[in-house]
Amino acid sequence: MTAASPDRLSQLPVDLLTDSLLPAVAPRDLASLSRTNRQWHRFLTAEGSAAEIVWQRRAARDFRFPVHTARRTGWCKVYASLSVSAASVWGQTTNGRLGFPSHRQGIPPSVRSLVIGDALPVPTRIELPVSPVSLVAGGWSFHVLGADGEVVSWGQLNGGVFAGDQAPLSNEGRVVRPMVLPQTGEVGPVAQLEAGRGHVVLLGEDGRVWEMRAFGRAVEVRDESRRWGTLSQSAAGQASMVQAGWDCSAVLTTGGDVHVWWGLPPAACDEAADAAGEGGLDEPATEGVAFPLDVDTVQLPPLPAPASADDPISLISCGDDFILALTKAGKLFHLDLSPVPPAPGQRRVPPGAVNDPYDSPIRSRESRSRLEAAFLSGARAWTYLRRFCDMGEVARLEGVNATGETRITHVSAHFESFAAYSVPSTSDPAGSVVLLGRKGYDAQSKPVVMPELQDIGVIKIAHGDYHNLALTSSGHLLSWGAYSAGALGLGHPQLANTPLSSPAANAAPPSSAAAQEQSGRSSARAPYPMSQFGDAPLQHPLFPGFLPARPATPVQRPPDRVEKPTRVRFHGELAGGGSETGRSTFVYAVAASGWHSGCLSVSSSTSTSASSSSTEASPLKDEPIIRLPRRTEAAEQEMADLARAADEEALNGSRGWMGRLGTLGPFRAGFAGRGAARGGGLTRDTGRGGQM
Repeated sequence: MTAASPDRLSQLPVDLLTDSLLPAVAPRDLASLSRTNRQWHRFLTAEGSAAEIVWQRRAARDFRFPVHTARRTGWCKVYASLSVSAASVWGQTTNGRLGFPSHRQGIPPSVRSLVIGDALPVPTRIELPVSPVSLVAGGWSFHVLGADGEVVSWGQLNGGVFAGDQAPLSNEGRVVRPMVLPQTGEVGPVAQLEAGRGHVVLLGEDGRVWEMRAFGRAVEVRDESRRWGTLSQSAAGQASMVQAGWDCSAVLTTGGDVHVWWGLPPAACDEAADAAGEGGLDEPATEGVAFPLDVDTVQLPPLPAPASADDPISLISCGDDFILALTKAGKLFHLDLSPVPPAPGQRRVPPGAVNDPYDSPIRSRESRSRLEAAFLSGARAWTYLRRFCDMGEVARLEGVNATGETRITHVSAHFESFAAYSVPSTSDPAGSVVLLGRKGYDAQSKPVVMPELQDIGVIKIAHGDYHNLALTSSGHLLSWGAYSAGALGLGHPQLANTPLSSPAANAAPPSSAAAQEQSGRSSARAPYPMSQFGDAPLQHPLFPGFLPARPATPVQRPPDRVEKPTRVRFHGELAGGGSETGRSTFVYAVAASGWHSGCLSVSSSTSTSASSSSTEASPLKDEPIIRLPRRTEAAEQEMADLARAADEEALNGSRGWMGRLGTLGPFRAGFAGRGAARGGGLTRDTGRGGQM
């Protein structure tokens, strides 16, 4: 604001406005203030304005928006989106990961037309019971954090285990439709939500850390040695951030220490669940329990130089047997967490516990002890990834526009991939840097630079097993990598209006007159190969009078990979950047894992702002949407199944399997003429030549 402003409010110092006065004003009143004149409108809604901090704090306070985010601008638009946001999913359809049954009969017709094989290759809205704020993806599942701190999950936590629809939620193979975590009351509001391949890690607002490896069991993880967590005697031991790797979990404390653990001991979990009343649940298929469990966690070694006590760890991210740590000054470190092999002469055993249900099935006590000994001896230590964070080194990379003010601000990892990127502090995307790496990188490894990702304001990189997505501050979504059953979200050659559509799929259907004329022309000429002696169709060489088979139409298949980052298009968006519906899609969160992806977005007819009233939460009339099963529909289906079972029981009675064949249709035993009347005439009983 300037001193020349006509109102006295705008003459106050900016710090006083943003830190004291404006946070006390209701959002509706701030929207009214932004409509008074252009000066206030720019100050309250423009990207890069000093008032961004007001909307950022309100997003965290009013909607529990995750504080660990790379976004630094556009908070006004994000805040306006959170109350009317929508979730979209795409990719492989198995394991219930997209929110509908694997069989095609359970898919809505509007969505069924988009499913090709086991792939849903375009972003499709999914109905959720809460307003989503944050989204994460597991190996076969999705998990959403709601505005009130509740958790909604769907899919399957362990895709290697089969469990029926009536199996208890304590079974890690149970598949669920989008449902609110049944232990919400015991867990309380959640501040951070992360997912690994087959587990979920939660950080509660009260500082407690929870892990789920089955939907019906929320385990409060407590360090056996009381070094961190709510039982820690030190204020520096409180959990400030959690992360989920491929099969491990990690916690960062306020003092800058990192602790890691692998799985939960099965027998101890069973005993704690029984003590919490799991055996007395009225509906084990829909209810669960929450309970504490002491776990042996491994403390990671401190960071080496050039890190210092004045430069603590600000972010961590885990992959498959490795972890990354980013300091406040932008220094990036890598640590190998793979099992340490036994010393020469010692018996080689698997990393996980063998025949010990009171130990971790993923990493045994013996394996954890060898890893801790390697940390203490220095055989395993953090590696400083200079080429990923030293701007002198980064500036020498081809295609990177790094300046003296550029620094790495965020890091992400999953499976065997990781990324380090710089988010500008202003709305100008120039100077944003994205550097990609793979598992096994060391201090001399050179980052992978994709020119399409530089200087566009990337604020989030999401990794699947073999595909990647990038979210920009302007709300655009890019994807590249393996096709992975449609996880790229770029469509399919058989679908129209997608980046991967074939020319035939994009061709407009002919008008009725043109269609009739084309039909007449096509019927006038034979669709079969012609002989060289006129217009007569060529006859089959071995069977005269039969025409040869029509040539088969080649099957249109998607590419195995898309090497260049390509923009994902949503329902109604056109290739040129416009929209046939008049609405645009602004994406503010993205997640990926396995062979599937998802995002949170808002659709609006104009630019979304605090004062915009055109933001729409409801889908368009023709927009495909994966809907939640209605309680009435489920009850009617259950009653229909019970009635059908009762009818079959009444029909079959106590008869054996021969009697049950009657339900399959007409059945004749013996030759066809058995029971026929002598003389072959019509009988009085059946009106036919015989009786059945």
